[in-house]
Amino acid sequence: MLEAGRGAGSFGKESERVLTGYRAWFWLVLLCAALYLPGIDSLPAMDRDESRFMQASRQMAQTGDTVRIRFLDKARNKKPAGIHWMQAASVKAFSTPESTALWPYRLPSVLGATIAVLFAFALGLLFLDRRGAFLSAALLASSFVLVVEAHTAKTDAALLATIIAAQYALAHIYLDGRSGSVTGWRIAILFWAALAVGILIKGPVPVAVVFLTLIALLVTDRQARFWRGLRPLVGVPLLLLIAAPWYLAILLTDDTFLREAGGKDFLSKLISAQEQHGAPPGAYALILIVAFAPASVFVWQALRWGWQWRREAAVRFCLCWILPFWLVLELTPTKLPHYILPVFPALALLVALAVQAAEAGEFRWLRHWASRTLYLFGIVLIGGFAVGAFLLPIATGDGVAWAGLIPVMAVAAVSLYTVPRLWRGEIGQALLASAFATPLVLAPILTAVAPSVSHVWISREIGRKVAALDLPGDTRFFASGYTEPSLAFYLGSGLRLMSAAQLGATLSERGWLAAIRDDRVQNFRKAMAGRGIAVRAAGTVSGLNYSRGRRTTVTLFRPALPENR
Repeated sequence: MLEAGRGAGSFGKESERVLTGYRAWFWLVLLCAALYLPGIDSLPAMDRDESRFMQASRQMAQTGDTVRIRFLDKARNKKPAGIHWMQAASVKAFSTPESTALWPYRLPSVLGATIAVLFAFALGLLFLDRRGAFLSAALLASSFVLVVEAHTAKTDAALLATIIAAQYALAHIYLDGRSGSVTGWRIAILFWAALAVGILIKGPVPVAVVFLTLIALLVTDRQARFWRGLRPLVGVPLLLLIAAPWYLAILLTDDTFLREAGGKDFLSKLISAQEQHGAPPGAYALILIVAFAPASVFVWQALRWGWQWRREAAVRFCLCWILPFWLVLELTPTKLPHYILPVFPALALLVALAVQAAEAGEFRWLRHWASRTLYLFGIVLIGGFAVGAFLLPIATGDGVAWAGLIPVMAVAAVSLYTVPRLWRGEIGQALLASAFATPLVLAPILTAVAPSVSHVWISREIGRKVAALDLPGDTRFFASGYTEPSLAFYLGSGLRLMSAAQLGATLSERGWLAAIRDDRVQNFRKAMAGRGIAVRAAGTVSGLNYSRGRRTTVTLFRPALPENR
């Protein structure tokens, strides 16, 4: 029988002393740094969402307008301003809006992911011993999608920190309610404050996660004793005090925000697949194999075990967190791998609980051939990912990135350690080793291999060619056909996106540079010739536009007349 706050601690008892006091927190921060910092600046700006977020935050830092969110010359009414405030503040503190340095925009995601991992450890301590809680936090930290989101200047890593902070408070309140006590004010304040910050980052998403968990707990427990610990009479006003001012300000400033953010962006995802990101129900069961790696080698066994032990408080809390939100995601037509990230802390905690049970001899299914097949399948998949990363630069014609051999060797070495232990049922040691080996797999890919594939970073290569031209400071930039948001980040806030005909009617005899996609070059030349303006090609960039899945060539044009300097 499982009990809150107690863990068998049977896996690796001898290392308990390593995790006493501040040491566990230190090791988790070190693991996060090894996972999230490599590649934070070398990985180019990614299309499309990341570049839109970065450019909008840059413009917020340039203009000082903290209410309206704009991408180039248009309003961007997609998400609230919370993440843009964080990114703009980071840019102003560590860089300048004119710089194309990437890491200041990604720093809030790194911090958000790290905070989420630390809260995962605190959450685990409510249900497990320190070793089990540490394993849970390490598995969350090393999960593939969280590592990717920590390297991406978007909302999801920061949002996860607010969700898990709220869920930590809810778990505290839930356990106190089951024991007949009422939680103190500080935990209730943490719950509502975390929820408010989450609403400022991604609107209704944190509310959906937290209140689906709360409702599921109320229904399955068939009692509401812990409800009082939430202190809603004080908490709701606190939430409104934090979150409402910006929403009121944007509605008064731009009355289209609610219609575009709530209707076109949020509700349309619930009705139809946006931007070809559709998939049938059940897709997340497959996505999880990669998204939750390396812990995915054990997650299905943990879910099976959890359903058997669903009456226990710790397991019930995890399942009430996972299943309702997962069901909503499966029924939603628009599907992306990071959408399921909010349930990862609960999955990691459930895995740690199942490991505890397995190593106490309470989970005999682990020796079944199907369970062992899942181990091997997961490890082969991770190995295939490492090999694929090494072969990618070769396949695209960018040559050999020798750093890509490090992930291949790391997977091989860790497999030699983990496979025998998984086979013998020493799950905890194997999973912990996999979590701490993940930086050896992902860091070389993020710092060296992925950035070296020039053929997929068209905007970065355009930015490099433009920088090499040494243009006058007052040069205006235009683009036609190739309009990926990353181009705006590399060329600046003054970039204007137009058709070839519009460019022909707009451009003068000097002071500009235009990036024209290959299928629009002829129309552009005709439009310019019609106005009697001679142009000359200043460079060409070819590659794979991975957002659209097609080969693309972009030619840079300048006036034929020499520029005045």
